[in-house]
Amino acid sequence: MRKKILATILVAGLLAAQTLTAFAAGSKTTDGVSVSDGYVVSDAPSYDGQEQNLSTLVAGSGSAVEDLVKGKTALSKVFDVSAITGTAAPYTITFTKDTIKAGVSDVAVLHYNGSASAWEDVTVAGSVDLTAHQVKGYFTSLSPVIIIGKVAATPAQKPSSGSHRTYPDEDTNNGGGAAAPAADATGAAVSPKTGVTSTWGVWAVAGLAFAGAACVVVRRKRA
Repeated sequence: MRKKILATILVAGLLAAQTLTAFAAGSKTTDGVSVSDGYVVSDAPSYDGQEQNLSTLVAGSGSAVEDLVKGKTALSKVFDVSAITGTAAPYTITFTKDTIKAGVSDVAVLHYNGSASAWEDVTVAGSVDLTAHQVKGYFTSLSPVIIIGKVAATPAQKPSSGSHRTYPDEDTNNGGGAAAPAADATGAAVSPKTGVTSTWGVWAVAGLAFAGAACVVVRRKRA
């Protein structure tokens, strides 16, 4: 009975060790990047934040790569790729990332070649699929990788030539409130007519006339 218990514990220990080894080596997905069968990916902490300046990242890698990153944006962080035991070089790996999408062009896979101490373009020609969010890379060795691309700028919306400023209470012929205030030839705002004519001027003139008549009457009586 004790032998069976010990055997069970040993088997469980071996399985746990294999699981931990696989976990340490990587997984199928990291930072939203997933890979094809036969490979695993993992974070590359030593490169954290360096994807924000691609020119600095690839400096010294040669003019071809340095020119390639101009005007490009990192579509992923730098990550490590490893082959599962039994997978031999060369490697053709499919990467899936949701940032590989419509509006992105010139998608490329860059690989850091440790032997040459430089980044290189390993993109498989014609492999970019914006619908499936995929791109392929061809490797002779595996080490840090980054996916880059040119992201189209969002055009600013301009008002049409016939448009005009709309006030919150402007009458839009849909039952909306009052119309926008008008302006005279100088551009100054003109108060809208309300349909009631002001008569204060008439009354002022009449008052002055009445006062003048009263003064004349008073003078005549004194005379």
